[in-house]
Amino acid sequence: MPFLHLTARGERAGCPVTATAEGIVLAVVAAILWGIDPFFAQRALRRGTPAQVVFWTLVVASTLLLIAHAALMGLAPLGAVSGPTLTAFVLAGGANYLLGRTFYFSSIRDVGVARSVPISSTYPLFAATFAVLGLGEILTLRRALGILLVVVGTLCITTDRVRL
Repeated sequence: MPFLHLTARGERAGCPVTATAEGIVLAVVAAILWGIDPFFAQRALRRGTPAQVVFWTLVVASTLLLIAHAALMGLAPLGAVSGPTLTAFVLAGGANYLLGRTFYFSSIRDVGVARSVPISSTYPLFAATFAVLGLGEILTLRRALGILLVVVGTLCITTDRVRL
């Protein structure tokens, strides 16, 4: 894919599409791939534990990332990370992959894909809150309404009756 590159933000030489279009396409592809993930996780959880699913998905993903990165860019850029950046990576990995995915896979095991995925998909509410409070991003009325619609839609999908 010509629009998919593993370079740092801002390095856009030779990219045939705009940053906005690229970001939207990548988000849609991510959504499709994330939609596939719970299907396979549910199958894995028939005989495995949430911790096993987290462990093996991380082993496979890390291995494939190393191979792809080495083939495309070499391994040196992976280690070229400053202290504060590494700290942010560690915190993001701990929150997302260790804790978040363990809770996510446990939820899939306990309530199934059809309920777990929409509930866990309310994360834009939390991401927007953290972005406004911790990153100084501006939450417009339009975005706030969009997030509210996602949350209300999730309630409609995951509950038997919603009283508004």
